[in-house]
Amino acid sequence: MPSLPLQEPEALYTAFDHFLGRWHARISGRYRVFIVLSVWIGYALIVLLFGRRLAVSSNYFVVVPVLVSAIAYGFSGGFIAGGLGLPANLLLFALLERPEFSPASKPIAELTGVILGSALGYLSDYYKKLERERSLRRESEGKLRQALHDRDILFKELHHRVKNNLHLVKSLINMQSRRSDDPGFKKAAAELSGRVMALSMVHEQLYKYSELSAVDIGKYLATLVRAIQQGAANPLYPPVLELDCAKRELPMDSVVPLGLIVNEALINAFKHNAQLERPLHLRLGFRMENERFILELSDDGDGLPDRQGVAPYAMAKGESLGLTLITLLAGQLGGSVAYRRSEGWTSFTLDFPADQNLALANNPA
Repeated sequence: MPSLPLQEPEALYTAFDHFLGRWHARISGRYRVFIVLSVWIGYALIVLLFGRRLAVSSNYFVVVPVLVSAIAYGFSGGFIAGGLGLPANLLLFALLERPEFSPASKPIAELTGVILGSALGYLSDYYKKLERERSLRRESEGKLRQALHDRDILFKELHHRVKNNLHLVKSLINMQSRRSDDPGFKKAAAELSGRVMALSMVHEQLYKYSELSAVDIGKYLATLVRAIQQGAANPLYPPVLELDCAKRELPMDSVVPLGLIVNEALINAFKHNAQLERPLHLRLGFRMENERFILELSDDGDGLPDRQGVAPYAMAKGESLGLTLITLLAGQLGGSVAYRRSEGWTSFTLDFPADQNLALANNPA
């Protein structure tokens, strides 16, 4: 069953509803005794002044004071006013010396007045209950909105602090790397710094935009790839990057491993094509096919070592820390990864199920 669109409660009420609500509040407010007496007196004056001209029609004017009494005093007021309607008319007709204006069946007229007044009074009481419930609901919703606002601020501050702490860790790694003369350590530190950067960007996306539990994967991948490109690409031949990532939100639990996988795959592409004396062309796409997400990173470089012209193959664990990490992170997403060399392009593909990840994005814990 499709879910109904979210709607503000006040949008359910029309201008006429608000008008009736204001008049109901005035009639049943602190001046209700004065209002009811004024209406009964006004009704009596109208019948006395115009009753001869209105003739039998003057019977119906008693509905107005009965209605006002029911609104002002609820069921009890409507019941009493409905019972007094016929005697009031008979008294006025006697003062006019026109008893023939009275209804043909007095018992039916009296019963009709009592039923009408009671029904109007009950509706007035029910409306008051609805107004009290509406007022309580507005108050509760106000408190909930404030609580949600406070929670959003708290989570944004939390993500901001985590991002800053990760940047601090990255800076410490870079400082230690600059103090070392070991090329192997410098290389490992640079790779570790890239992984920390991928994590920090997730938290940056979470506090920067409206969603606190899901990340726009298109914006995230674009920002991540540009940052990796600046730090790992050959500055003499800047790579040419083509992005094809549709706007789609994924939960943080999926974006973190996804960002780390892209970081490792992109660094691998730059590392294995470092000696290329021309700009490296890259294509990064993220799409959904048959209830599965497909991430594909392709480059027109020389490809991975010893893999030229080989048919599609699954990546083997233990080849390197980066490839092992990719395989483990893909398993965390419930998917699989593979490299393919075809027509001068090396393509890295990540395939993982979409249903669970979309469910987490729409219904975060």
